[in-house]
Amino acid sequence: MTDRNEREIKALREKCPQGARIVGLTGGVSSGKTVATDALKSEGYNIVDADEISRRLVSRGSALEQTVKDNFPECTCDGELDRRALRALISESPAAKHKLNKLTHPEIIKATEAAVQAAPKPVVLCAPLLFECALARLCDCVVCVTCPQPERVRRLTLRDGVSCDDAIGLIRSQLDEPTRVSLSDFCVPSDIPQNEFIDEITVLFKRITDFCHPKRSE
Repeated sequence: MTDRNEREIKALREKCPQGARIVGLTGGVSSGKTVATDALKSEGYNIVDADEISRRLVSRGSALEQTVKDNFPECTCDGELDRRALRALISESPAAKHKLNKLTHPEIIKATEAAVQAAPKPVVLCAPLLFECALARLCDCVVCVTCPQPERVRRLTLRDGVSCDDAIGLIRSQLDEPTRVSLSDFCVPSDIPQNEFIDEITVLFKRITDFCHPKRSE
């Protein structure tokens, strides 16, 4: 546990004597958030994943997907949304990214807020755009998963089959890591052996949720 994390735990105890009820989990693309949420889910935490909500809302045949297709006809093929082309476009064009966010974020934010409110506590709100979408205001504290850019590029190219240049473009289209870290309460690096990363995450969450932490099911 880093000195910074220890200091923030003490500050959180004063703010939330019974422990955090809503914990934000954020980090850039391919930083390790999925590994973290899988580990926390196995420990009994309730997870609200903003990315999953976004994918559901913009799934094939949805009203929001149609809105995106209507506004980005250059990212359609035979009437279907070409999601890879759309990702490439918004990584290259700040204007296109702003346009897409303006179309989709209000619905995603509304659905995410509703899911957080309905979830049994403590709940982990996982959102790569936690700060950009102002979802951090829902959280008692925020944990940021960090990872050096070369490792994130490697993970992205392996996971999504994109080029290094496209991976770098996608990373740079998001909030930069130093800013994300400065806005977060706790930070956990993921560029360590996975078992050590999982241990760091689960120990930290047990400490910050305190008495609200559910017992792991046998």
